[in-house]
Amino acid sequence: MNVVEQDYISNVSIGYFEMLDSHVIMVGVSRDVHIDTVNDINAHYEGDNQFSLNTSEKISGSNVKIQIYDKYGKLLETKMNKLVVY
Repeated sequence: MNVVEQDYISNVSIGYFEMLDSHVIMVGVSRDVHIDTVNDINAHYEGDNQFSLNTSEKISGSNVKIQIYDKYGKLLETKMNKLVVY
């Protein structure tokens, strides 16, 4: 278990693009975060403390593991989230 002194993850959201049959997971983080993974796949840094991951997998309603790391590769936080498309 990784006990954290602060919340490094500020928000997690999911969107669905029907035309592309694609989901995007957005993760908002603190400025200490340099790497974000979703189910062990590196997410793309969008800027402004936001990471994203696009996938064509059917993930709505499933649990995903989000892990964030500092610039030295040290694990800062692990969080399990159930993703729901609104």
